[in-house]
Amino acid sequence: YKRAGHIDYVKLCGGDLAAKDASMAECCYLYAIGYGEMISDERFTTIKSAIDNNVNTNLTSSMGRLFDVISSILGVKSFNSYEGECAILLENCAYNAINASSSAYPLSFDITENDDSISISINNLIKEIIDAKGRNVCVDELALGFHYAVADMIFKACSLIREKDLISKVALSGGVFSNKILLERAVCLLARNGFEVYFNKAVPTNDGGIALGQGFYAAKCANRI
Repeated sequence: YKRAGHIDYVKLCGGDLAAKDASMAECCYLYAIGYGEMISDERFTTIKSAIDNNVNTNLTSSMGRLFDVISSILGVKSFNSYEGECAILLENCAYNAINASSSAYPLSFDITENDDSISISINNLIKEIIDAKGRNVCVDELALGFHYAVADMIFKACSLIREKDLISKVALSGGVFSNKILLERAVCLLARNGFEVYFNKAVPTNDGGIALGQGFYAAKCANRI
């Protein structure tokens, strides 16, 4: 296997806390895209120093962290009091737009095809969301636009991979695909454009399914299957 593409790496500080504290993750992402001057969080001086000096930092390309950050930027939720709370409430906002027959605000990722992989930039996406929020665009429409942008990015990235590697089978898995809006739109875009799409049914799509994969791989390495 190979990693055919990923969204931009961002340096996070705070260790495991960054997976809970979406406002801390927001500071790290805004600093990464050059928006440090916009950060009003009183912890930012400490966060900036930690990032600059690589103190308790790690690089992430997690889609889950991006959902957390967008939730925090839009003022939906800035701390996960249970796993996935920020993303779940952001999805609820997107459903509000759907139920109100509102249009999704147009957003997109910048995708660059390199020799060995696909690079997916988050910079302009985040800047567009901040700009739209500053112009009082409806949060629900922005939330829906973000979901659609992620689905569109998945389709476009898969299309580029298919052109290069002639692969048309796509497995959608990972905790982010617990999100019904994202899963259904991604499946629809892929299927109607000739992809054969697989997604979790009998096994959890999030961390609950990891142990099964680990067990399968261990058994395979031991020549037991």
